[in-house]
Amino acid sequence: MRKMIVLVWVLQCLAGLAHATVIGVDSSGGGNELVGTFVSIADNVLDKVSFSSADRNLLKKALLSSRIVSVKTLTDAKGNAVPEQSQMLAYTYKGLIQLKEFKDGEDSWARAIAEKRSVAYIVIHELFRASGVTNREGRSIDDIYQLSVMIYRLNEVDNFGNLSEPTELHYWKCQCFEGENDSSPSAGLNLIDISSLLNAEKKAVSVCQKELSVKNSIARCQKFVGNPANN
Repeated sequence: MRKMIVLVWVLQCLAGLAHATVIGVDSSGGGNELVGTFVSIADNVLDKVSFSSADRNLLKKALLSSRIVSVKTLTDAKGNAVPEQSQMLAYTYKGLIQLKEFKDGEDSWARAIAEKRSVAYIVIHELFRASGVTNREGRSIDDIYQLSVMIYRLNEVDNFGNLSEPTELHYWKCQCFEGENDSSPSAGLNLIDISSLLNAEKKAVSVCQKELSVKNSIARCQKFVGNPANN
């Protein structure tokens, strides 16, 4: 009789856990539901999108080995609040993916899911970051969405991994100059979904200096809407 009681109790607990984590895209509730959507979208995209075998294995390993949590405030590896996070949905460093819960006046993972936005490219972007794999400069291999958007074009994939109408993303076309007095750009790049002109130019300067080797670089950016691969 005691064994039967214990068995029933275990089954009830398992049922409760399943209910807490199995959700659909219509849900925007608690932490378990937010984590559940992330995992579900990741599974869909990894199953249907034609990644290279190396990238697919890397992403699957990151998904299985990373801790995924929902938080009110995104923090860095030292526990400090991430600056300028009002437009951020998530923040990731090796082994930990943070999904932002609803917060008045700010964008968040919870808001994006509630509004049924396509966030496939963000999920894969965060998984690349969670893998801990970096380039020569120590930055994520998908730091400026050069894999998730530029190569795999996941901005055109819905949350079920299916091709959808191209999502109109805000992006910045930026040019790098050697200095204020230069009349012609030394290099150009696209940045996806940077919240402001100031942030875009700050990000571009960093990329120009560290990845494009433009010394003493000055960045000038202009905002566009659409698919940067086609514009």
